[in-house]
Amino acid sequence: MLNQLWSNILWGQRSNFLSVPTDCPQRDERLGWTADAQVFWRAASYNMNLAEFTKKFSMDMRATQSGTDMYGIFAPGASAPNPAYAAGWSDAGVIIPWTGWLQSGDTRIIDQNWAAMEKYLAAIQSANPDYLWKNKSGIPFGDWLSPEGRRKNRWLLRLTGLTTYTHAADGACHGQKR
Repeated sequence: MLNQLWSNILWGQRSNFLSVPTDCPQRDERLGWTADAQVFWRAASYNMNLAEFTKKFSMDMRATQSGTDMYGIFAPGASAPNPAYAAGWSDAGVIIPWTGWLQSGDTRIIDQNWAAMEKYLAAIQSANPDYLWKNKSGIPFGDWLSPEGRRKNRWLLRLTGLTTYTHAADGACHGQKR
């Protein structure tokens, strides 16, 4: 039974990691949603060598910065280079390359993404000199499962922005120290 479970996990990852990391292939959500990818990237890299896939998807994410410092919420962009940005989603542009480098040791991942990572983090810091990401934070996705609803939880949105920004900045600091 455990062997079958493990096999299902690997096949699920294979089916969702083709040319972009998809949310769920059985529905019409076959875009490379960056929040889903960044949450799973580290676990996925224990299952498979993701160094080359990290380079490819990171390039897709960098392409969403066309005309803006912010990463898009999915990559590659479908109808526009950057359809929107959001805390948690856009941070994947920093977290995924950082995680890919940590897991593989391939410094080319950081080298290829460093300028884009700096540009993204500098844009957030410029709009939020107190380091609390409350200005220009993009789409307020918030917690989709919140019983009170997304609109009533402004504090939750700010907390989400703060924690994802901190996590992304921490990754960039570690990448710089390599």
